[in-house]
Amino acid sequence: MENPNGGGVKMNKTCDQCRQRKIRCIVPETPSGSQPRCTYCIKRGIPCYFSVFRRKARFRVANSLPASSRPSGKVALGELFVDRVLQHGPQDVVLSDESAVFTSPDEKVPSCGLAFFSEQKVASLNQRIGNSRVQDVVQRLDDFILNRLGIPDASSWPPIPFHKPMKRERITPEEATGYIQAFFVNLHPVYPFLDREEFEAQAFDPNLTAFLHHNPVFSALYHCILALGSQFLGCGTFEPGKGRSWELFQVAISHMSDIIIPRESIESVQALVAMSIYAMNSCALQLDGFFLSHAARMVVELRYHKNVSSEPKHLRVFWVIYALEKQQGMHCRTCSIIPDEDIGCVIPPFPEAQYENFNWFVSLIQIGRITSIIYTSLFSVSASLRSRESSQSTIEQVHEMLEAWRQSIPAEIRPGSAAQFPVSAPPSTNLAALHIHFSYYHTIIALDRLSLYLNRDGGSKAQSSKQRLMSTARTVIELTKHIDIQPQVPMFILAVLPVSAVFILFDLVIHNPFHRESRTNLSLLDSAAGYFALMGIASNHSMPGSIMPEFTHIAREYFWKVQHQKGTVTGRKKSAAEAPPEDNNTMEKPVVAQEVNMKGSPSYLTGSPTFQMEPLIPSTTTDPGIRVARGCSHPSSHTGSVDSDYLEYPTPIAFDAASDFQIGESVDLRTLFGWGFPAGGTSMMTMDEWAADPMNFEPAAGVGELELGTDCVGHMQGT
Repeated sequence: MENPNGGGVKMNKTCDQCRQRKIRCIVPETPSGSQPRCTYCIKRGIPCYFSVFRRKARFRVANSLPASSRPSGKVALGELFVDRVLQHGPQDVVLSDESAVFTSPDEKVPSCGLAFFSEQKVASLNQRIGNSRVQDVVQRLDDFILNRLGIPDASSWPPIPFHKPMKRERITPEEATGYIQAFFVNLHPVYPFLDREEFEAQAFDPNLTAFLHHNPVFSALYHCILALGSQFLGCGTFEPGKGRSWELFQVAISHMSDIIIPRESIESVQALVAMSIYAMNSCALQLDGFFLSHAARMVVELRYHKNVSSEPKHLRVFWVIYALEKQQGMHCRTCSIIPDEDIGCVIPPFPEAQYENFNWFVSLIQIGRITSIIYTSLFSVSASLRSRESSQSTIEQVHEMLEAWRQSIPAEIRPGSAAQFPVSAPPSTNLAALHIHFSYYHTIIALDRLSLYLNRDGGSKAQSSKQRLMSTARTVIELTKHIDIQPQVPMFILAVLPVSAVFILFDLVIHNPFHRESRTNLSLLDSAAGYFALMGIASNHSMPGSIMPEFTHIAREYFWKVQHQKGTVTGRKKSAAEAPPEDNNTMEKPVVAQEVNMKGSPSYLTGSPTFQMEPLIPSTTTDPGIRVARGCSHPSSHTGSVDSDYLEYPTPIAFDAASDFQIGESVDLRTLFGWGFPAGGTSMMTMDEWAADPMNFEPAAGVGELELGTDCVGHMQGT
């Protein structure tokens, strides 16, 4: 591409955004002298840049560095990736596109445990199912979320302003007292960052009005506490800019300049923590992570984590920030702002979070530390220096740490089973238990994704990871019955992890229609569809509750179509066995081979009457050499049309087993979607294209199967 500004400089034919996402860049005709913009960037209202074309220069270590200083395969103690860059120049490493919102490199597994589809994955599902319904549903989800977050220029959702509301109702002392009490009863036991007596002494002071006027930082804290408490009294909504709760929150964030610009103070940190908790809800998705990063930076500047003179109120706010920020770092694929190696303060007592002899919040701090270790040792850039064996050993160690942490929790509320959950508990206990369970399941998904990649050659470890993925997804969906669909529930609990679980089970059903657990997985998908439908109604359709059930419809329709074809093939086999053979060559052909030779597919199997879909009944082979060539992970794998004990699931890297777990940079839903398909839809891959590119999904069933016995972890009754 020629430079529109002249000068004879050659430009790349693909814009920077499309190059990073590895998607087709379609540039409409542009008048001479105008800056070209591709359809992808135009649709999302983002800048479209075409970089100058440059040939890659070869970097020769031998001519610039002595042999003794060259990097070796051995990682020195404490060596980081930046050390190699400083000493030896550019290094070969796969880096994520941090501006991408829905994809990540095929050679790298991100730390976020959310399982979403990539463009290549959707193309594979189109090929397997026989139509483009999955692509259409994912595209609708993409457009819905982008519009919900106000990212496109034409979005119907206005941006969130940081100024006081023009008109607001006066808060009576009785209302303020009710909101404050609701906060301390329902939410503060989960995030115990305040000294209740000290706060109430200021909040109920007779001269409160004058105090709020002269102390804008406390005004921000005060109004944010009112906003949080009012949500439990029916004043919250799922949408920004609506409701009494949002009005109070708007007053709080209007003081942001008074919080972050002057010198740090304990009240500034407390106000930011209160805002961070509010921003975890659906109505403030655009602000998720913004306040928490400021709070973490400020608490480190104040030295609360290592100051010998830190008071209990300083320690309280520090450890709440620590627990939230460590989880946020794992979700966002970013290193923590708070350095673990520099923490020297003690954990103060949190009597509000006490459950018999167990303390909820201390347990959240502990798993926060575990996730910090996991990210640093397995998912950071420097972790790419480790060998596969070293990473596998680390995964085993952190699994032991997680299990020790899990066993420290009382049996009746211990993660690992939906049956071990407090029933009819007060809101604070219910929310704390959901935090404990979902933090554990999110971490397990992240570890098993990485384990599948490291053990992509098969074996017992890969089988165990696949079992845990299915069990974890099932348990998450089972736990949705304990989620109160209300505005005050964090988005990660309300929607993000349940959506991830739906995608995992969807993949399992599509890739394993004859597995004996598929009917149970379908029943759970039905339960999830009902949950999301209720969410759509409760949120007045500000959440994609009407879109998510379509995954269940697609999976169920595909499942029964395959079962119907299975019955048809079984009947033909039975008739062929009873009839006298006419031709020995014909009788020796496998059933699937005969199906391939049939003219066309039944109209109910494809979205197009001319589309030739691959046979849905997998072939059975007894040749171990063929099984190895196909990549089967179990020596006795079989893919017959009978109900199987083997579970097929693509690894995140080699697209010859199940879904690639790909996620962008954050959990605030701005990063769950944002990639686009080429104009005109995604073309179906041919068999020749699949064979030519080993990174594509292999259409043959039976790849990477897992033996799943009757002792598979799961607590659902079969259907």
